[in-house]
Amino acid sequence: MHRVRVLPLALLLAAALLAAAAPAASAAQDRALRSALSRLAARAGGTTSFAVTDVAAKRVLARVRDTRVTPLASTTKLLTTAAALRTLQPLETGVLLAGPVAGGVLAGDVVLRGGGDGLLGDAELATLATAVQAAGVREVQGSVVGDGTRFDALRGGPGTAFAFDPEIGGTLGALTYLRGRATPAGPVQPDPAQAAAARFDDVLEARGLVVRGTPRAGTTPLGAVLLGRTQRRVADVVRAANTDSDDFLAETLLKAVGAAQARAGTTAAGAAAATRVVRRLGARQVTLADGAGLVPGSRGSVRDLVALLVRLRGTSAFTSSLAVAGRTGTLRDRLTASPARGRCRAKTGTLPDTRVSALAGICRARGDRRVAFAIVTTGSAVERARPAQDAMVQRLARWRRGARR
Repeated sequence: MHRVRVLPLALLLAAALLAAAAPAASAAQDRALRSALSRLAARAGGTTSFAVTDVAAKRVLARVRDTRVTPLASTTKLLTTAAALRTLQPLETGVLLAGPVAGGVLAGDVVLRGGGDGLLGDAELATLATAVQAAGVREVQGSVVGDGTRFDALRGGPGTAFAFDPEIGGTLGALTYLRGRATPAGPVQPDPAQAAAARFDDVLEARGLVVRGTPRAGTTPLGAVLLGRTQRRVADVVRAANTDSDDFLAETLLKAVGAAQARAGTTAAGAAAATRVVRRLGARQVTLADGAGLVPGSRGSVRDLVALLVRLRGTSAFTSSLAVAGRTGTLRDRLTASPARGRCRAKTGTLPDTRVSALAGICRARGDRRVAFAIVTTGSAVERARPAQDAMVQRLARWRRGARR
């Protein structure tokens, strides 16, 4: 009888010891990971902040200076696109008739009204031209009018005091054909709405319509009749903005957020609205000044970026928009021969003039575990910081719960 009682007691004691040892082992593994990442971060020069979280367990694995607020460079686009996905409906471009039609003649204007589609091109204009033809219009006595008034008339971001900024890669506006062009291969124009109207005029005339007036920018008059519209999925714009780090699309999305949330299609309104949205998503120290991260005023911490990545881990439109290591977008030529290739997705960020380099994303580590990470280096040349950051991501791609490496 005495032996029967001893055996269960021994098992309970062993189980208790194992339970106590598990947290200690996890803590030791976390310290080892933090130590390894810190050694690699030291190669970057300057000051590096980083944070790493086990996505499924929502458990912090390693962090150093994770609440330090710094410029975020183009990882700002993670915040802009997250806010866009949470607040925007499909981006519409419409065609309207401002006047009566009799005998195929429109006694008035054709209005092309923009809703912030930064990817507007010939395919969409062809759809809208078909709608005009279907209404029986053969001659327009007025003009093609481009209405871009959903956004303000400032064509650049805060980095150029809102003047046209060639670094953005287009002329900002609510109505932009191929980023502000008037012809497929032409230069960007100072007035994108007038340029889009000119292109639509060409499209209509190529179909045999006669347009008497000169294309111009203007507003949609009261009583204009909507004939047709095209819709752009926000997810498609987000993918293009993040994968290739497209400044023009990010800034356009930010103004669209402002127009939707504050009825003001301005950078300032969009930045304020997007800041509120991402703070509710867990990025509590973030303050946005633009959509693309071209100015140091767009700031936050690595903890903010990781919190956002974990919160939106189930939003495929967001996670799939990140470049794939060694394969796509801004990571096409990075991490090409490492464990991270094809297993990590991330957003890059660079401000060479202010010596900021950043990388944030999600890795599928060993054992199919997901880890979210963010790394920001300040005060070091990009050429030195990037290899160190890449080495850190390689280490994360090898991570496995229970592993000692």
